[in-house]
Amino acid sequence: MANAQYKALIGFLACSGMRIGEVLSRKWSDVEVRPDGYARVTLRAGETKARKPRYAFLTRETVLWLRTFTIWLGVKSEWVFPGENETKALQYGTALEQIKRLFDRNGMKDNGPEIFTPHSFRTFADAQMRKAGLDSKYVSAIIGHVNKLQSEASYLDWTEIEKEWVAKCEQKLTWLADSTLLNRLSEEKNKTANLESLLSMALSPAQIEKLKEFIAGEIKR
Repeated sequence: MANAQYKALIGFLACSGMRIGEVLSRKWSDVEVRPDGYARVTLRAGETKARKPRYAFLTRETVLWLRTFTIWLGVKSEWVFPGENETKALQYGTALEQIKRLFDRNGMKDNGPEIFTPHSFRTFADAQMRKAGLDSKYVSAIIGHVNKLQSEASYLDWTEIEKEWVAKCEQKLTWLADSTLLNRLSEEKNKTANLESLLSMALSPAQIEKLKEFIAGEIKR
């Protein structure tokens, strides 16, 4: 069973489409929770592969998982995902090892044609935002596709992108109903008061379904 930390990390990756290095290097100061409960995540130019600033977004559900995780963790840190030493971020190798274990436990083993890594969630988020009807230009901006972002960064209207993401993607990237989610949050409080060659191409419908089942299974445990 994934603990609160990895539920939050999986949710963050699958919702935002950010690279795992970008997620692990986020500080709470980068996460702005909007009045409606979803969040906007800031990535500065020097922190992105395209060397251009951008934003990613988190559903209300993912924000609640993050809050649940901080309660479960029981320590204060500037990092969203702190390591054993809360003054430093969780290390990539540690996160990679645990996520691979979760994949393996769910029968998603690397077999040549299919390779499952934390980056698989980036491709998954890309596909789900497009499926929800978000303009491909906006998806590329949020995901941080290097060529697109470098050529179009000066012309992006992030206010419009955020508005469209909320309207088309916020519910589509939500895995549990509000009542179920709030019950899970309450349970966590009571307890504390726990894809590289594949990624160069689009995920197949079968692989997307595998990821959906994996995410749903982990968050409902």
